[in-house]
Amino acid sequence: MKSVVSLPFDYCANKRAWMTRELFLQWLIKLDEQMRKENRKILLIVDNCSAHIVNVRLTHVRREFLPPNNTSLLQPLDQGIIKSVKAEFRKRLVQRFIINLRLKQPTSVNVRQAAEILTGAWWNVKTSTIRNCWRKAGLIKAPAQVEDNLEEDHSNPGDLWTEVEELLPDVSSFDDYVESDSAALTSADMTTEEIVNSVRDVSSDDDDDDDPKEEDSVSPNTEEDETISHSDVLVHMNKVRTYIGRCSDVPDEVLRKVEGVEAYLISRLSSTRQKKITDFFK
Repeated sequence: MKSVVSLPFDYCANKRAWMTRELFLQWLIKLDEQMRKENRKILLIVDNCSAHIVNVRLTHVRREFLPPNNTSLLQPLDQGIIKSVKAEFRKRLVQRFIINLRLKQPTSVNVRQAAEILTGAWWNVKTSTIRNCWRKAGLIKAPAQVEDNLEEDHSNPGDLWTEVEELLPDVSSFDDYVESDSAALTSADMTTEEIVNSVRDVSSDDDDDDDPKEEDSVSPNTEEDETISHSDVLVHMNKVRTYIGRCSDVPDEVLRKVEGVEAYLISRLSSTRQKKITDFFK
């Protein structure tokens, strides 16, 4: 991520690739400051991940912790939002994998590219999906949105996954691929007693209306008849991404439009099946 100053997301990192209290605290303070500037007050429903237990005084963000060991039932994210994001993310990875194999290009994805793909996947989640997940968790009484079926996988790559199976006969289903990292550890574990005590401490601290302390946040000429190959498209798109990443103060609107253009190009290129993957290994 060197030389990158503009990204469509907040980038933080540590050696274990975990969410920690320090990182969550930085994000929470930044969110509270954003809500203060927008003159909004919001409710943040939080699970009992150890990284979420932080003592901080907030003025525009109210936190409510879910009961211990009930996250899978009450957390809207667990009712389909996370799965929707992961399915779209995996689909986009498959599209890139297929395109690069066809073009005999490296199939690896670096951290910046992965984070940009993930951001695009999140932007692709429908409002109705989020609303239905809140309803499914029992937190709102809004009627279900008939146009959005949570059980239907809108991000399944279809024929592209068939192409992957031709190359890798032992590959699992796309659903298994989406959930392949579900058991990955992303933060330190806590006992039930530690969770209860920590939530009590944080809840009492949140009642204080003092202003939060200021802390530093972690940033992170073509001729008309010229033939443009698929490889050229990907190379130039990546250069655009790299250039914008090195510019400061890039508006979110610009970052969203760049992601939209790239997503369209990736989808278009991946849907044009030039050869079977196995043809490249004959």
